[in-house]
Amino acid sequence: RQTYMILFFFFQAEDGIRDFCLSRGLGDVYKRQEVELIPNGRSYRVTFDRREEYANLVETFRLNEMKKQAEALRKGLTLVVPEGLLNLLTWRELETLVCGKSILDIELLKTNTVYRNCSETDSVVEFFWKALIEFSPEERSMYLRFVWGRSR
Repeated sequence: RQTYMILFFFFQAEDGIRDFCLSRGLGDVYKRQEVELIPNGRSYRVTFDRREEYANLVETFRLNEMKKQAEALRKGLTLVVPEGLLNLLTWRELETLVCGKSILDIELLKTNTVYRNCSETDSVVEFFWKALIEFSPEERSMYLRFVWGRSR
């Protein structure tokens, strides 16, 4: 949004933009530092005539600023999932494989539950399943977070 507003301003008005240098308005998300978009960018002013050059530099920077982190994530994923398979999955399919389904399947949970010191027919167990079935999807997610530390 910040980049869009800066570029919108540059393309709309000729006055008031001469004070911006190419390194302003862009900061590392975590460090909040200026980034020179070109070598020695602090010494150049963005003029109305150079607005397209600035817009292209901003776009290139923003499209590549998370490249290092994305590559580290991909490298980690390929330790678990072969890279060839990663390319076959959509992000939603990968999310489901890694995180599980977003809606808790009560019947699947019942089927895989191992009972200790009680049985499936005990009244407290039956009450538990009845309550869990009546939970909204959000409440089921909160229940999972409470007992497992994850919401899926």
